[in-house]
Amino acid sequence: MPTPRMKLRMIKEALRLKYDARLSHERIARALHISKGVVAKYVLTAACMKQFMHAVRSHPASVPSAASIPSIRPKQNGPTPEGVSPF
Repeated sequence: MPTPRMKLRMIKEALRLKYDARLSHERIARALHISKGVVAKYVLTAACMKQFMHAVRSHPASVPSAASIPSIRPKQNGPTPEGVSPF
């Protein structure tokens, strides 16, 4: 069974604790009862989105196509049949 997704409210709280309260990933993880890795994932994702949005606003013509943006989905375990995408 897949891991349940975090609610948006929890993600916003993690980002608020990181940037407003300036807490470490470890302290945020303890406060929200999640792992440090999950905290790092959402902080990194937010930072990447901030950079991307800055690029879009600054240079709209230089924004890459959706096909050239790498996927952040986890790799599927095990082999896949030839010619079949795991996603």
